[in-house]
Amino acid sequence: MAAAAGTVVVIGTYELALLAAAALGLTFFASPQGQEATREAARAASEALAKVRPKPAPPPEKKPEPEPKRPPQPIPCGGGDCKEKKEPEMCPVCGKLPNPTPGFTPPYVKDDRPPMDRETLPPLTSYTKTTIKPQKGAQVYQRPDKTYVHRDTFHHGQAAELEVYNKSGTQIGTICPHCGAPRKGPAKPPRYLPK
Repeated sequence: MAAAAGTVVVIGTYELALLAAAALGLTFFASPQGQEATREAARAASEALAKVRPKPAPPPEKKPEPEPKRPPQPIPCGGGDCKEKKEPEMCPVCGKLPNPTPGFTPPYVKDDRPPMDRETLPPLTSYTKTTIKPQKGAQVYQRPDKTYVHRDTFHHGQAAELEVYNKSGTQIGTICPHCGAPRKGPAKPPRYLPK
């Protein structure tokens, strides 16, 4: 603040204390003890920041890549030591397609009886039960593709079959209850499910 000549400048107690503190601070920081105190304060501040700042994650360790799996090499036959390639086991019910359960023969074939709903593949009980009147004494089920199916209770053992109907209830044929192979086409005259 500049004052004109002949002007009186009044300084209060507060202003005088501020000027004294500033002069004292400048004198302290200019002294060797003040410079040492400044360095010490800077070092303490950097240590505190180092503790607070997150440490960078170490780079991930690279795992050795596993060797690619190689298909097994055929062992050459020497003097008939190799087993002959076997034909797939055929369905024990119809004999048309490979057996979906190798080594297993359904109990209705062994007992020479019609299959139960839970003994077919897939089990008829896994489908939606309908309110359609039972056909030949068997429950009618609706499959996910909206076709209908039921057991034919007049055929048993290896002659067992399931009757299949389209979405509108017209018979489209019969299939094997074990492997699903088509058995016979639609009956003549055609059969229909009752509404």
